[in-house]
This record gives sequence, C-alpha cells and structure tokens, in this order.
Amino acid sequence: MRYDEAFQSYVEELFKATTLDRNQIMRLALYSAPYSKLFLAQLNAHKRVDVALPFPTWNVFDHHYWRGKPVADDGRGGDVNAAEKVIDISKSGQSRKVHDGQPIRIKNAGEIKLTL
Repeated sequence: MRYDEAFQSYVEELFKATTLDRNQIMRLALYSAPYSKLFLAQLNAHKRVDVALPFPTWNVFDHHYWRGKPVADDGRGGDVNAAEKVIDISKSGQSRKVHDGQPIRIKNAGEIKLTL
C-alpha cells in the first residue's frame, strides 16, 4: 500500500510507542474506521448518490480481525484461543489446583472467593 510520508512517519511512531506491529496498526485503523464519525463524514461527502455505503461485516468486539489472529470454529462456540481452566471446587474449604497449576482458595462463609 502506498501512502504519504506523513502517514508512514505516524505509523512508525505508533510502532515505536506500542507493542503492535505495523500491519496490526494499519488493520486497526481499517477495523475502527467504519465506527469513526470523521471517517463516515468524509465518505458521505464523497459518496455516490445512487449507492449506499456498506456496513462492516465485523463488530467492535471482533478484535481478531485487526490482531491478525483468525478464530477457528471448533463447533463448541466461544473463543478457541482462550486458555481453558478446569476448576475443582469442593465444600472442604481447602485449596485446589486448576488446570495450569494455579491455586484456588475457597472461603466457605456464604460466598465463594477465588484467588488466581
């Protein structure tokens, strides 16, 4: 993609100031553009009279689009990239271990408090 030196410098400064790579920065700009009043105002100023502007096929919570991490469908729904933690809770009040080895402390006083 070709763009002005001012944009290239801005992307470079964002790259240095964040943990995002340059591609993620550009994807984030495109991802958020349809939800920007300024972007939509500029598009409407140049819109063809007989053609409606398209709606994005993503919503503001679909961060995998700009992060560059495709979401695979495993048939169970949910985020397959999230770490699943199996918690064994008993009424004994003792600490139990979760799947990744982090302890959980259970306080039995009418409520459950989990400390990860």
